Amino acid sequence: MQARDSFSPTENIQISAEIIDSGNTFKYHITIPEGFWLGIGFGTNMTDAPILLINDGEGGDAPIIDDTFSKGHGKPDSNPKNEYKYSTTPINKNGVWILEIERLVVIKREGRDETILFDQSIQMIYAFKQGKLSQHAATDRGRLRMLIDSKSGMVVFNRVAVASDMFYKIHGIVMYLSWSILTFFSFVSGRYMKHFYTFRMILHASSGTLIVTNTIIVAILSLKTYTPGSEPKYAHKPIGITVLVMSIVQFLGGLTVRQSHNVLKWQSKYAFFSKYAHLFFGLLLIIISNVQVATGLRNLGSPMKNVIFVHFAIYVLL
Repeated sequence: MQARDSFSPTENIQISAEIIDSGNTFKYHITIPEGFWLGIGFGTNMTDAPILLINDGEGGDAPIIDDTFSKGHGKPDSNPKNEYKYSTTPINKNGVWILEIERLVVIKREGRDETILFDQSIQMIYAFKQGKLSQHAATDRGRLRMLIDSKSGMVVFNRVAVASDMFYKIHGIVMYLSWSILTFFSFVSGRYMKHFYTFRMILHASSGTLIVTNTIIVAILSLKTYTPGSEPKYAHKPIGITVLVMSIVQFLGGLTVRQSHNVLKWQSKYAFFSKYAHLFFGLLLIIISNVQVATGLRNLGSPMKNVIFVHFAIYVLL
């Protein structure tokens, strides 16, 4: 008997599949540790995707299988009838569940055709996380292709890189460099450098311009990539919009401060007020923007997610 092709979303989860019952039944073979949940669906993303959810059981009980349909990012809805079932009793071997789950190949319900097609590439999605069912990090999901040979019943998986992953990584790097690195130069040049006035103003203005330009470009691209109906995690989207608006206001405020200096030479109450309003608004913006960077790093499950606290400590000392 030919060995089944398998796919591992992570090192401790393994998935394989086969066609049985004269081509009428599709069966998953899954190994998953206790305390994990797993989702496997058909489609290119979570919009209009049939998804099998495997939730961790309570008190050592077998995992719970849920037949769901996802309309967009967020928790999918359970179907009225569960078309998935265990074909054998789940086995727990040293804290790892060995599962065999099957469904009919042909399923049509609620105006949807969820039939699994043979002899052609099928787009699939997956996600997983340790703990109870909750929002997963960007690193804990992905795409794959599945091909079913109608003659042998063999199922082959091929992992597919998610194009948006690279976008979000670049998005994170640009925002980290802008709001956690360039803001340091902008802040220090504007507040602490007492000599070389022309040079420090060029440095201050240049870093500020680069920051707001990066923010506008990345924000526009992110809003275009964002899927309607998705649930924001760690309030990343609303904070991002706030940072975008505040950065534009701060940039225009900087131009006003510069203009008041050129015309009034700091001799009026307006010039004095505009200078310190620009300073304190900038400090508030630095705090909010670094909170935004922190939420993004946590969304991505980045190993740098705790580095942001070092930046907070530095700005507090400044």
